[in-house]
Amino acid sequence: MDRRAVSAITLGVLVMLCLVAVLLGFRALTAELPDDPIASEPPVCEDRDVDKGEKVRPRDVVVSVFNAGSRAGQASKISNALENRGFVPAERDNAPRETGIVRAQVWVDGPVNPAARLVATHLGKGTPIKTNKDALGPGIMVLVGDDLGSLPKGKRKLAAKKATSICSPPADVG
Repeated sequence: MDRRAVSAITLGVLVMLCLVAVLLGFRALTAELPDDPIASEPPVCEDRDVDKGEKVRPRDVVVSVFNAGSRAGQASKISNALENRGFVPAERDNAPRETGIVRAQVWVDGPVNPAARLVATHLGKGTPIKTNKDALGPGIMVLVGDDLGSLPKGKRKLAAKKATSICSPPADVG
């Protein structure tokens, strides 16, 4: 074939490819959007009623861990340790500035519940539980400072002192 024929065929193929690309782009541009893309993501945790005397175990508790100190990686380290003990991890991030936490605190956005008490046993004796705090993340919030070392052995289950609710993993997940 001569050069003109090869050039014409090449040009024709390139034009066809461009037309196909334009057609596919137009179809994608005018396609319907999903009704609610956010609703399709399952929730990290759901409120679950706990009766007086009912046992709460680590697998029932969602925990978000926040670094309130200056040591990098504290939140991830503690979150991994709690996950290895059966807790369900949620968020890991830095805590708001100037929390003043030296060792560790457990925060809940409502009253103290058995889930918060159970988490506190895994952070060491005397770990304070602060109530009615703004939610930094889903579930029980653990804020760790620079002086928190290795975690002591915590309780495997804890009975509810009164009827309450806790943030647990969705039933179909956990």
